[in-house]
Amino acid sequence: MKREKLANPWLFAGIGLLGIIIGTAIILTQTGVLPVRQRLGVGSTSLMVVCAGIVFAGLGTVFALTGFSQTGPGSRIHAKVPLLFKALNFLAALIGLCALASVATFAAFGPGPRAFAFTIPAIGNIFGAETLGRIFFGAIALLLWGVIGVFVWMGVKSATEK
Repeated sequence: MKREKLANPWLFAGIGLLGIIIGTAIILTQTGVLPVRQRLGVGSTSLMVVCAGIVFAGLGTVFALTGFSQTGPGSRIHAKVPLLFKALNFLAALIGLCALASVATFAAFGPGPRAFAFTIPAIGNIFGAETLGRIFFGAIALLLWGVIGVFVWMGVKSATEK
């Protein structure tokens, strides 16, 4: 069986570093470290933007670590990679997933009104768009938290098998 040639692992490292830079910039602008004109007031909405930055930075870290370890996407990190490297990869993925789930959870269950709009051609706007949007984001949030639970369980299981 012929093995497919994987993409250049340094491409993944570069994409990962770009994600880390974008996520860090988002976080630094929302925390006031980078002086930009804030469009959001301080509060829970700003915290959700920080979570979005964490998603970029966390998943960018996973891409960068995948590239630096010379591992193909979707495959396990090589056995020769140090344990600390594997732990950082797992932790970065976990933090990114938790931040993403937090954004969906806030959209579904957070305080205040939402500006969801559903339009069907030839019918127009759908009544109850806020409720439908919250239900949709609630389902996504529950799914993401379930994925995180399985991810942690499988990570702990694979770490204890050796």
